Amino acid sequence: MGLGETGEVFIAGSDGLLRSNTRFPETADILSEAPQMDAISMALEGDTGLINGVRANGVPVHTAFMGFTFKNIHWALLADQTNSELFAPAASLRKKMIRDISIIMIGIVLISILVARGISRPIIAIGHSMKQVANHDLLSAIPFANRHDEIGTIAQSLENLREDLSEAAEMQVDTEFKGAAFSGSSVPMMMVDRDWTCRALVPPQVLV
Repeated sequence: MGLGETGEVFIAGSDGLLRSNTRFPETADILSEAPQMDAISMALEGDTGLINGVRANGVPVHTAFMGFTFKNIHWALLADQTNSELFAPAASLRKKMIRDISIIMIGIVLISILVARGISRPIIAIGHSMKQVANHDLLSAIPFANRHDEIGTIAQSLENLREDLSEAAEMQVDTEFKGAAFSGSSVPMMMVDRDWTCRALVPPQVLV
């Protein structure tokens, strides 16, 4: 009888000798001494359980045992399997879990890098635009102003500031131009608003 590639089931008597052929004759044979004497002793005492053991060839195994009585004679029924085969599924699962966790961790790192770049790149660009505005460069549009997030809000605020400063600069140039024109006029000039209310009266300049 066998379990997997390395498992076997056998019966032992109260004298500790095997009463059945084993699957692997090189380890033990019928009427030879069974290697798992501790398991046989507990089985003959009526116990049932699972313990670590070693076969005659020195291979470590897990042995399940139980005792039974047949025609007033106590017998021990044992089934064992090598540790390497018994724990192979667990070892395979552990390797798979380690591999999967490694893949997940690598994915998290890559996503973190991409997210960090996605955040830092717009901030760096907006910071560059702030320097341009501070240096009176009011012609370049602010990037990322069309985004619908916090970065877009910051960029849109800076864009509004740039537009306001640009309009103020244009008004200042226009005012200076008109002021220069008024100051150099040789005829009287009057400025009125839309309601025809006089806002300024410029007398003629006497040219010397």
